[in-house]
Amino acid sequence: MSLARGELADARGYQERALALDPAHSGAMNELGRIRLRRHDAAGAIRHFISAARATPDERIYSRNIDVVILRTVSRTIYVFTLIALILIWVPATTHIDRFPFVIGLGMLGAVTVACFAWMMLRLPPEARLMVRRTLRAPRVAGALALAAGGVAVAVGIVALAPAADVTRVLPVAVVITVIARLAAFAALRSAARKN
Repeated sequence: MSLARGELADARGYQERALALDPAHSGAMNELGRIRLRRHDAAGAIRHFISAARATPDERIYSRNIDVVILRTVSRTIYVFTLIALILIWVPATTHIDRFPFVIGLGMLGAVTVACFAWMMLRLPPEARLMVRRTLRAPRVAGALALAAGGVAVAVGIVALAPAADVTRVLPVAVVITVIARLAAFAALRSAARKN
């Protein structure tokens, strides 16, 4: 009830007291994972869900919770990546700078996105990393990532390869492609979440 009311500190206290009484209480571990998730700590949430799954291997809800966290993290990564790419696409048209720094900036965005995801993976227990790799290899999730990256790549190509005089004319096309790629990626992830 405390978690439902958003009283996260109280909810955490109750679950920690439950664990003090029964260190193998998988329900309390699961709830601590949900509390971490509400605090936007995906890695911490996964650690609690894995502890719950270890304590009660027959209970499938805990592994499903891990899949939900992974899919939510992938979804947020795609959202931030495409949003920043969308902003960067406007740079050549509005500032009239050379497009070479623009392409370097988008390349750096891709590298930073991959580095952040890798850093999060390193914070996870080894078995969680296996689950993340399994989830990322699922056709719908891999398709969502390909749609987002491919859409941004096409949009960047359109802006980068257009003659300087035509950049303002091709910009709306690049923006529409990026938005469609993001929406298609989200639809693929929603489909993967429903399947799980």
